[in-house]
Amino acid sequence: MAARCIAENNGIREFEDSFGAILLEPGEPEPWVLLIRSAHGWSFPKGHAEAGETPEETAAREIFEETGIRAEIDPGYAFAVPSARAGDCRKIVFFSGRSLDGRKEPVADEVRDAAWVPLSGADRMVNFGPDHDALLGAVRYRDRKQAEEEERPE
Repeated sequence: MAARCIAENNGIREFEDSFGAILLEPGEPEPWVLLIRSAHGWSFPKGHAEAGETPEETAAREIFEETGIRAEIDPGYAFAVPSARAGDCRKIVFFSGRSLDGRKEPVADEVRDAAWVPLSGADRMVNFGPDHDALLGAVRYRDRKQAEEEERPE
């Protein structure tokens, strides 16, 4: 039965989980989100782990490879979503993160397009339901962390 969950993609059997991150950068009047566009629509940078990599290292490397943006990954938020590919039972784990390069213009090297988008635009552009849920969760996580930091006595 498990074999049915393995998808063929250009002759490569895919069954390993992927890792990525939702990068949120400050902006006025709303934060900005780094998105990538693939054949399945707009989402977040992600990819497979290389030998010896942690999930967080994978996420940071994939963001850089797909967009040229260096990222700091926050493992405090990890949201697993199913693959958008039909018949593919892998899961993608999205962490929260921030850019180490600010809102530097992304370079879409391995993807169709990449862009910083205001949160309200990202809310409309990310149309795969589980990815959208991951985005909303990352925003709630960021808001909660900011509120906790403001409450800490100095």
